[in-house]
Amino acid sequence: MKLLVLLSICSCLALKGCAQPTPCVSPPWITGGISMSTKDGAKISSGIFAYDGWGQQVRFKSFEAEHNTTHFTDLLMNFKQKVLYEIDHASQTCKKKTLETSFHPMQVPPNSLFFGQAIMGTTSVPAGGVLVNNWVGEITEIQANYLLVFSEYTCLPITVLIHIPDQGWTAMSFFNQVLTVVDPSEFIPPAFCQNVASEETDSIDFIRAIQSII
Repeated sequence: MKLLVLLSICSCLALKGCAQPTPCVSPPWITGGISMSTKDGAKISSGIFAYDGWGQQVRFKSFEAEHNTTHFTDLLMNFKQKVLYEIDHASQTCKKKTLETSFHPMQVPPNSLFFGQAIMGTTSVPAGGVLVNNWVGEITEIQANYLLVFSEYTCLPITVLIHIPDQGWTAMSFFNQVLTVVDPSEFIPPAFCQNVASEETDSIDFIRAIQSII
Protein backbone atom coordinates (compact mmCIF):
# COMPACT_ATOMS: atom_id res chain seq x y z
CA MET A 1 0.00 0.00 0.00
CA LYS A 2 2.77 2.42 0.97
CA LEU A 3 4.54 1.60 -2.29
CA LEU A 4 1.39 2.41 -4.29
CA VAL A 5 1.01 5.77 -2.49
CA LEU A 6 4.66 6.60 -3.14
CA LEU A 7 4.32 5.68 -6.82
CA SER A 8 1.17 7.82 -7.08
CA ILE A 9 2.96 10.85 -5.59
CA CYS A 10 5.93 10.36 -7.92
CA SER A 11 3.58 10.07 -10.90
CA CYS A 12 1.77 13.28 -9.95
CA LEU A 13 5.06 15.15 -9.56
CA ALA A 14 6.26 13.81 -12.90
CA LEU A 15 3.05 14.87 -14.61
CA LYS A 16 3.28 18.35 -13.08
CA GLY A 17 6.84 18.68 -14.28
CA CYS A 18 5.84 17.59 -17.78
CA ALA A 19 2.83 19.92 -17.80
CA GLN A 20 4.80 23.04 -16.86
CA PRO A 21 4.59 25.47 -19.80
CA THR A 22 7.62 26.31 -21.91
CA PRO A 23 8.13 29.69 -23.64
CA CYS A 24 5.50 29.91 -26.35
CA VAL A 25 5.64 31.29 -29.89
CA SER A 26 3.32 34.18 -30.77
CA PRO A 27 1.13 34.10 -33.91
CA PRO A 28 2.84 35.36 -37.08
CA TRP A 29 0.52 38.35 -37.51
CA ILE A 30 -1.11 40.44 -34.78
CA THR A 31 -2.87 43.80 -34.82
CA GLY A 32 -4.30 45.51 -31.77
CA GLY A 33 -4.28 48.33 -29.26
CA ILE A 34 -1.48 49.21 -26.87
CA SER A 35 -1.03 51.50 -23.90
CA MET A 36 2.38 52.32 -22.46
CA SER A 37 3.88 54.24 -19.56
CA THR A 38 7.50 54.99 -18.72
CA LYS A 39 9.45 56.55 -15.87
CA ASP A 40 7.12 55.05 -13.27
CA GLY A 41 4.06 56.48 -15.00
CA ALA A 42 5.34 60.02 -15.62
CA LYS A 43 4.76 59.58 -19.36
CA ILE A 44 1.75 57.78 -20.82
CA SER A 45 0.77 56.86 -24.39
CA SER A 46 -1.87 54.81 -26.17
CA GLY A 47 -2.28 53.73 -29.75
CA ILE A 48 -2.20 50.78 -32.13
CA PHE A 49 0.39 48.26 -33.22
CA ALA A 50 0.93 45.75 -36.03
CA TYR A 51 3.29 42.79 -35.67
CA ASP A 52 4.85 40.60 -38.38
CA GLY A 53 6.39 37.53 -36.76
CA TRP A 54 7.74 36.12 -40.01
CA GLY A 55 9.55 39.33 -40.89
CA GLN A 56 10.32 40.09 -37.23
CA GLN A 57 9.06 43.67 -37.41
CA VAL A 58 6.57 45.82 -35.53
CA ARG A 59 4.90 49.18 -36.16
CA PHE A 60 3.75 51.41 -33.31
CA LYS A 61 1.50 54.45 -33.77
CA SER A 62 0.67 56.23 -30.56
CA PHE A 63 -0.40 59.46 -28.89
CA GLU A 64 1.69 60.48 -25.88
CA ALA A 65 0.61 62.69 -23.01
CA GLU A 66 2.94 64.59 -20.69
CA HIS A 67 2.33 67.75 -18.66
CA ASN A 68 -1.02 68.39 -20.43
CA THR A 69 0.54 68.20 -23.91
CA THR A 70 0.15 65.47 -26.54
CA HIS A 71 2.07 64.44 -29.64
CA PHE A 72 1.87 61.67 -32.24
CA THR A 73 4.59 59.06 -32.73
CA ASP A 74 5.08 56.57 -35.57
CA LEU A 75 7.78 53.97 -35.03
CA LEU A 76 8.82 51.08 -37.30
CA MET A 77 11.25 48.44 -36.02
CA ASN A 78 12.79 45.67 -38.13
CA PHE A 79 14.60 43.24 -35.83
CA LYS A 80 16.03 41.13 -38.67
CA GLN A 81 17.59 44.10 -40.45
CA LYS A 82 18.41 45.80 -37.12
CA VAL A 83 16.84 49.06 -38.22
CA LEU A 84 14.55 51.53 -36.44
CA TYR A 85 12.64 54.35 -38.17
CA GLU A 86 11.17 57.32 -36.33
CA ILE A 87 8.62 58.68 -38.81
CA ASP A 88 7.29 62.25 -38.75
CA HIS A 89 4.44 62.60 -41.24
CA ALA A 90 3.83 66.28 -40.49
CA SER A 91 7.32 67.33 -41.59
CA GLN A 92 7.80 64.42 -44.03
CA THR A 93 11.05 63.51 -42.27
CA CYS A 94 12.50 60.30 -40.94
CA LYS A 95 15.23 59.27 -38.52
CA LYS A 96 16.97 55.95 -39.11
CA LYS A 97 18.88 54.24 -36.29
CA THR A 98 20.69 50.95 -35.76
CA LEU A 99 18.57 48.63 -33.64
CA GLU A 100 20.48 46.22 -31.40
CA THR A 101 18.27 44.19 -29.12
CA SER A 102 17.64 40.66 -27.92
CA PHE A 103 14.24 41.58 -26.52
CA HIS A 104 10.90 42.89 -27.74
CA PRO A 105 7.49 42.50 -26.07
CA MET A 106 5.75 40.57 -28.85
CA GLN A 107 7.41 37.27 -27.97
CA VAL A 108 8.54 35.30 -24.92
CA PRO A 109 12.36 35.01 -24.90
CA PRO A 110 13.37 31.32 -24.99
CA ASN A 111 15.42 31.66 -21.78
CA SER A 112 12.50 33.09 -19.77
CA LEU A 113 11.58 31.41 -16.48
CA PHE A 114 8.01 30.25 -15.87
CA PHE A 115 6.55 32.20 -12.92
CA GLY A 116 3.12 30.62 -12.63
CA GLN A 117 -0.38 30.61 -14.13
CA ALA A 118 -3.38 32.73 -13.26
CA ILE A 119 -6.90 33.57 -14.41
CA MET A 120 -7.43 37.17 -15.48
CA GLY A 121 -11.08 37.89 -14.83
CA THR A 122 -13.35 35.37 -13.16
CA THR A 123 -14.14 31.66 -13.28
CA SER A 124 -17.60 32.24 -11.79
CA VAL A 125 -19.27 32.68 -15.19
CA PRO A 126 -18.59 30.94 -18.53
CA ALA A 127 -15.91 32.67 -20.63
CA GLY A 128 -15.39 35.18 -17.82
CA GLY A 129 -11.65 34.68 -17.52
CA VAL A 130 -8.47 34.20 -19.53
CA LEU A 131 -5.78 31.70 -18.53
CA VAL A 132 -2.38 33.40 -18.61
CA ASN A 133 1.24 32.40 -18.05
CA ASN A 134 3.70 34.66 -16.25
CA TRP A 135 7.34 34.77 -17.32
CA VAL A 136 10.36 36.50 -15.79
CA GLY A 137 13.88 37.11 -17.00
CA GLU A 138 16.72 39.53 -17.47
CA ILE A 139 17.80 41.70 -20.41
CA THR A 140 21.53 41.50 -19.75
CA GLU A 141 22.71 44.15 -22.22
CA ILE A 142 20.79 46.89 -20.40
CA GLN A 143 20.73 45.26 -16.93
CA ALA A 144 16.93 45.20 -16.90
CA ASN A 145 14.44 42.71 -15.47
CA TYR A 146 11.07 41.86 -16.98
CA LEU A 147 7.75 40.24 -16.15
CA LEU A 148 5.65 39.09 -19.12
CA VAL A 149 2.02 38.02 -19.03
CA PHE A 150 0.98 36.01 -22.12
CA SER A 151 -2.21 34.09 -22.79
CA GLU A 152 -1.90 30.32 -22.40
CA TYR A 153 -3.88 29.78 -25.59
CA THR A 154 -2.65 31.53 -28.75
CA CYS A 155 0.35 33.06 -26.90
CA LEU A 156 -0.76 36.68 -27.12
CA PRO A 157 1.01 39.43 -25.13
CA ILE A 158 -1.22 40.97 -22.44
CA THR A 159 1.04 42.82 -20.01
CA VAL A 160 4.75 43.63 -20.07
CA LEU A 161 6.66 45.16 -17.13
CA ILE A 162 10.33 46.11 -17.48
CA HIS A 163 12.50 47.60 -14.75
CA ILE A 164 15.79 49.42 -15.34
CA PRO A 165 17.49 50.45 -12.06
CA ASP A 166 18.23 54.07 -13.03
CA GLN A 167 15.02 54.66 -15.02
CA GLY A 168 12.22 52.92 -13.15
CA TRP A 169 9.40 50.90 -14.70
CA THR A 170 8.16 50.70 -18.27
CA ALA A 171 4.70 49.12 -18.57
CA MET A 172 2.80 47.97 -21.66
CA SER A 173 -0.72 46.60 -21.98
CA PHE A 174 -2.11 44.98 -25.14
CA PHE A 175 -5.81 44.71 -25.99
CA ASN A 176 -8.37 44.19 -28.81
CA GLN A 177 -5.94 41.90 -30.62
CA VAL A 178 -6.78 40.15 -33.88
CA LEU A 179 -4.67 37.56 -35.68
CA THR A 180 -4.18 39.42 -38.94
CA VAL A 181 -2.58 42.48 -40.49
CA VAL A 182 -5.04 44.32 -42.74
CA ASP A 183 -2.37 46.33 -44.57
CA PRO A 184 1.06 44.62 -44.95
CA SER A 185 2.46 47.90 -46.31
CA GLU A 186 2.55 49.02 -42.67
CA PHE A 187 5.99 47.38 -42.59
CA ILE A 188 7.33 49.36 -45.54
CA PRO A 189 8.91 52.72 -44.64
CA PRO A 190 7.29 55.75 -46.35
CA ALA A 191 8.91 57.03 -49.53
CA PHE A 192 10.56 59.93 -47.70
CA CYS A 193 12.40 57.40 -45.49
CA GLN A 194 13.82 55.29 -48.33
CA ASN A 195 17.12 57.14 -48.86
CA VAL A 196 17.71 58.27 -45.29
CA ALA A 197 21.13 57.31 -43.91
CA SER A 198 21.52 55.82 -40.45
CA GLU A 199 22.42 58.33 -37.78
CA GLU A 200 26.04 58.21 -36.64
CA THR A 201 25.13 57.44 -33.05
CA ASP A 202 25.38 54.49 -30.75
CA SER A 203 22.95 51.66 -31.51
CA ILE A 204 19.66 51.63 -29.61
CA ASP A 205 17.73 48.78 -28.00
CA PHE A 206 13.96 48.36 -27.94
CA ILE A 207 13.39 49.67 -24.41
CA ARG A 208 15.45 52.82 -24.81
CA ALA A 209 13.83 53.43 -28.20
CA ILE A 210 10.39 53.34 -26.57
CA GLN A 211 11.53 55.56 -23.70
CA SER A 212 13.06 58.10 -26.08
CA ILE A 213 9.80 58.72 -27.95
CA ILE A 214 7.27 58.57 -25.13
